[in-house]
Amino acid sequence: MADRVMELIEGLPTRDYVQDLLDAVRESLNQDLATMRDNMDALEARVAALEAAPARDTDQHGPTLAPRDLQNASVVTEVWRRLDDLENRSRRNNIRVRGIRETITDLDACLAHVFNYILEDRAVHPSSFDRAHRALRPRPSDTAPPRDVICRVADYKLKQAVMTAARRQRIWEIGGDRLEIYPDLAQSTLQAPRALRPLTSLLSSRAVPYRWSFPFALVASTEKGSASIRSMADIPEFLSTFELPALQITDWISLCEEPHAVARTTVGPLQKRRGRSGSHRRRCSPPPRVDSVVEEDTS
Repeated sequence: MADRVMELIEGLPTRDYVQDLLDAVRESLNQDLATMRDNMDALEARVAALEAAPARDTDQHGPTLAPRDLQNASVVTEVWRRLDDLENRSRRNNIRVRGIRETITDLDACLAHVFNYILEDRAVHPSSFDRAHRALRPRPSDTAPPRDVICRVADYKLKQAVMTAARRQRIWEIGGDRLEIYPDLAQSTLQAPRALRPLTSLLSSRAVPYRWSFPFALVASTEKGSASIRSMADIPEFLSTFELPALQITDWISLCEEPHAVARTTVGPLQKRRGRSGSHRRRCSPPPRVDSVVEEDTS
């Protein structure tokens, strides 16, 4: 028994063995830490190079646009006009029909009949539409007006022929329904005429001819000269050109923000816009009637 105990004691690790083991572990850790330190130094150098790159590019190619510059009113207006034009171009083959009963489910056949009646020809077939659907909102009650029907005509020339014929009259009585035919314009496009309605009403009362242009612009001309409105900043010069009084104009770019504060600004001829006042929260109202909007510029 004593021999067995002595044998076990002799098999235990010695102090020198434990010290050698600790030294080996310490050396391994030191090597790993040195490698990690080298990697961190390399990463720090790369980050420093990336941070210095914009300043170097600015010196070589001129100043870049600072984030605060993106809030500039002219930049926001131009971005809005370009997005508005892009959405309208995506809808250029669309037609919006108002007044088709909710009980009618075969929209393709119904639209073909309506358009053939307007064209006084049999040029439209159910297969002429890529798609046709109701406006994307809940179905109204039986006593409420039906939802609009939006269709996409595959042939753009056929779509233009239908719109040209539809302008002969505003209301079409077909099959007991009173139908109205409109181009399918972007919501943002419809908001601008609503905001400028005080101005267009004044132009009409003074017999000043005007038209809408795409991308969005209000253009008017008389023997006194011509002027256009593309943004709120253009209104003072426009009023001055036609000798019009100051008006309360809503900033149409903010009309579709949800939620938002509507900015009503008093604008006079050749005067800078005054600050925003009377801000209140307001939801986007339904789109206005678009029968007064000129046909889309396809150029």
